[in-house]
Amino acid sequence: MPADRFYMVTFDLLNSATRTNDYKRAEDALIFSFGATNYWRPLKQCAFVRTNRGAVAIRNTLSQRLGTNMNILVVRVKREHALKIKNPTKLAEAQAFFRQIPRSIGG
Repeated sequence: MPADRFYMVTFDLLNSATRTNDYKRAEDALIFSFGATNYWRPLKQCAFVRTNRGAVAIRNTLSQRLGTNMNILVVRVKREHALKIKNPTKLAEAQAFFRQIPRSIGG
């Protein structure tokens, strides 16, 4: 079964000044758990993951890799969205990513 649910993942590292390597560790953990083709990160602390495993699996992946000293928000994304990206290349990348979201999302 192909992954068909999209989630926005964002996190806030507490005491982040001393934890700069954790951003890369978070990215590596999400790519390892969900696959590079199911991961897109437009911003340092914001990524999108495509999976059928659910929001809890994404949150647990970050918690296991980075510990508990952070805030995590995982939100399911539907086809309706609004974005503003000035860089034409990044805008095209975002549009291509969001076009993958199914028009009708079940369960």
